[in-house]
Amino acid sequence: MIQRIDHVNLVVDDLQKMIAFYQDLLGLRLTKRASIGGQWIEALTGFETVEADVVYLEAPTGAGIELIQYRTPEGNLLELCEFK
Repeated sequence: MIQRIDHVNLVVDDLQKMIAFYQDLLGLRLTKRASIGGQWIEALTGFETVEADVVYLEAPTGAGIELIQYRTPEGNLLELCEFK
């Protein structure tokens, strides 16, 4: 039985607009901002040369949202993925 969800990860096209939505409209608090890249994220995504900007927002209840905007690879990641 699931007891708690730590956070949900959402891939977005416009990080600044989504930050504004979650902060201003929904009242979440921005708790962390980072840039990521390297072998670990490349292995996780299956893409080479992955670079992304990430923000973490937290609700008063403690549940969080992680927003990620990929800088590379360019393009719609859903179109780049091979789903079987």
